[in-house]
Amino acid sequence: MSLVVIGGGSTYCPELFYRIAKSKVLPGKIKTVVLYDVDKQRAEIVGSFCRKMLEAESVGIEIKVTDDPSEAFEGAEIVFNMMRAGAMEGRFGDEMIPLKYKLIGQETMGLGGFRLLRRQIEALRGILPYIPQGVKFFNFANPANMLSMALCQMAGDKLDFALGLCNIPFGIRMEITRVLRDQRPELQGLSDAEIVKDVQIDSVGVNHLTFFRNFRFRGEDVTEQVMRFLTNPPANFDAKNVEDISAYLGIVEEHGIFPNWYWRYRQEPVKHAEDLIYKGSEQSRAWIVRQWEIAQLKTYKNPDQPLDDILASLLERGGAGYALMAVEALEGILTDSGARLIVNVRNVRPDGRAYIPWLPTDAFIEVPCFMHDTGPVIDWAMDTSLPSEFSQAVRREVLSQNQFTRAQLTGDRTKELIALQCHPLIGGVAGAEACRAIQGDLDTMVQGLPPLVV
Repeated sequence: MSLVVIGGGSTYCPELFYRIAKSKVLPGKIKTVVLYDVDKQRAEIVGSFCRKMLEAESVGIEIKVTDDPSEAFEGAEIVFNMMRAGAMEGRFGDEMIPLKYKLIGQETMGLGGFRLLRRQIEALRGILPYIPQGVKFFNFANPANMLSMALCQMAGDKLDFALGLCNIPFGIRMEITRVLRDQRPELQGLSDAEIVKDVQIDSVGVNHLTFFRNFRFRGEDVTEQVMRFLTNPPANFDAKNVEDISAYLGIVEEHGIFPNWYWRYRQEPVKHAEDLIYKGSEQSRAWIVRQWEIAQLKTYKNPDQPLDDILASLLERGGAGYALMAVEALEGILTDSGARLIVNVRNVRPDGRAYIPWLPTDAFIEVPCFMHDTGPVIDWAMDTSLPSEFSQAVRREVLSQNQFTRAQLTGDRTKELIALQCHPLIGGVAGAEACRAIQGDLDTMVQGLPPLVV
């Protein structure tokens, strides 16, 4: 079986290979992994290090590196999309341009997300003709729900299936794992990967605009226990998002739901934009990650650096954990296990009706699905209702996102402008008139990011 990674020069790739190597299932099924990247030199650095890692684990998967799409996708059966069109320079603009209009500078949502989507769609247009019929497509790239929607509309029936993945639902499961380990002596000595498989949560909404509830461990409802612990943790407990959880305590107590970390941007968009403006470009996420990329690629090239030290450093970057989640999903699909995971899929039932009735059927939603060899199957039994103030907020943003996505596919600049004006984090903050200038800045690049010198 051949797996192709689009954006194979990603510094996330070694963690992915490490998790594949540790899997009890995948080394026996995957024979070849192709790292496809327009920056072949960077992908060669990553590929060389991944070969070293697989050799250390005695895993005989062949790794190929190419910048030729006709070569990359020949015989492909599985595709992982980890592409960031425009690289970190594009992300720098996605974070800096919105601040010009006192909007949130964030690459996955609002204006930054729309800018990134334009580049991602254009890049996918050039790749899709080379992808064989019947491929299983896993999308890790941002903005996850809009890009998954665009991919399916461009690909038609070419793909066996497409699903999108985000590490935030998985990250919440990991937080629950740490809480349970702290409180339950019988879990001492078990790894995170062993415990997290038995942790389940429900999710309603779309990528980075989801609401979680019903935390369970081996069938037992642990919601109250986990939330009580995390909002008042002991001093020696290490959880990355405790402050965010505490800020949402009122929502949890009143409604019994926990918002995605990104909900804070919707609560106080002006304040968060002002905070980002105050921090300046050198504290932007793009700037920080660029420095991390340089250091990491240099480390990959260093033959004397211990493998364990390198793998530990991967967890310092935002988005860490994607690999464990990706392997969990791929194992479920290839073994037809029925594992229940939260993924991004189209909001449609077999009879054509919407699964989440207050969202359109062409939207990609982030909900629990069972992993089968035919693709992800939505957990139809889950409650999809939300209090009206939250469901209306999700719907407003989704309608704008879908309008903008369709405009990119058709080239309709009028509908594109309307989508900008109707988006609560763009027109809803800057005003409808400012959106004409914003539209003119959708492709503007920003200079000043340190070059990628390795």
